[in-house]
Amino acid sequence: MKKGWIVVLICSFILLTACSGQTKSTTDAPPTVDAGSPEATYQKNCMNCHGMNLQGAIGPDLTKVGSKLSKEDIHKVLENGKGRMPAQKSYIKAEDLEKLSTWLSEKK
Repeated sequence: MKKGWIVVLICSFILLTACSGQTKSTTDAPPTVDAGSPEATYQKNCMNCHGMNLQGAIGPDLTKVGSKLSKEDIHKVLENGKGRMPAQKSYIKAEDLEKLSTWLSEKK
């Protein structure tokens, strides 16, 4: 009889151990994007200050930045910085800055 309980306990332990690593993460992860896309550039260089969904954090909300600034103005801010935002031209390639400017200008 004792052997039966030991087997049940061992099987229960194995089952609980196997299932314990399958919990769903409760943190929001950024969506997966193509490496060369403006979204990827945003995630890598802008998300820490402007939030995962452009909602703003340390930096301002960018969800409707295209209705406030032209593509050219957005590009100037990205390239040269403004206020507390540092210039990004040293960190982001010119081609990617152009794509990011276009993408942000479409946020209206």
